[in-house]
Amino acid sequence: MTFHPHPRLVLEEDCDLKLLSTIDERIKLLEKEGVDHLIIIPFNKEFSRMSSMEFVREILVKQIGTQKLVIGYDHHFGKNREGNFKKLQELGKLFDFKLKKISQHDISDIAVSSTKIRKAIENG
Repeated sequence: MTFHPHPRLVLEEDCDLKLLSTIDERIKLLEKEGVDHLIIIPFNKEFSRMSSMEFVREILVKQIGTQKLVIGYDHHFGKNREGNFKKLQELGKLFDFKLKKISQHDISDIAVSSTKIRKAIENG
């Protein structure tokens, strides 16, 4: 699952975010990695107001039928980024889905993140 456009482009005025890939490039990269199904959720201001509970219940459970969810170690979601791994653990028990957290990946003692990759590219 991915969002398009990038949430920061919707939520931040005059956002100068340089994306690492276009949505079409992202689709091709994920296909190359063997992803069988990709859900692209349109991100807009209305969607951004959805609580973490509402997102899980309405999107992950009712619409998608999530049985197992894999997320990054620092993932946040829902209105004001209120949802996190701990919240998903609680909701997984409530809605009967499994949860797996991908650990932080470090290179030279620096946690890899898209923000850090963008900055490194900007700095050459």
